[in-house]
Amino acid sequence: MDASKKQGYNELMEFEKTIYNILKGFEKQLDNETFDTDLFDYKIYHVSELRFIRYLQMLIEAGFITGIKIIEMGDKHFEIRPYSPAITLRGLEYLAENSMMKKVTNILKGGASVTISAASSVLP
Repeated sequence: MDASKKQGYNELMEFEKTIYNILKGFEKQLDNETFDTDLFDYKIYHVSELRFIRYLQMLIEAGFITGIKIIEMGDKHFEIRPYSPAITLRGLEYLAENSMMKKVTNILKGGASVTISAASSVLP
């Protein structure tokens, strides 16, 4: 793989990892009576504030999360206003699908020969 393809692949993997982690945080909030707004701290995801805001906007537009309003305050500064933040069924489906794909990927990375029956035995 040449350098530009590898960089693009790494950036895509970072995107998927961050999106997954944001959704996973929302999913964990299902058991809490009040939403932990610390999940809106972009620093815990190791991305810039602007990138984090854009990820949230994408997740809202894709229907993966709800109950958040993002207000642009000017000069590339944003305010996140939660009014009833929650993960949607679509967001939960994304987590479930990606969790299964990670399991399969980990098996394949191990160099194991995988059959359909072997793969299905490790998947929920």
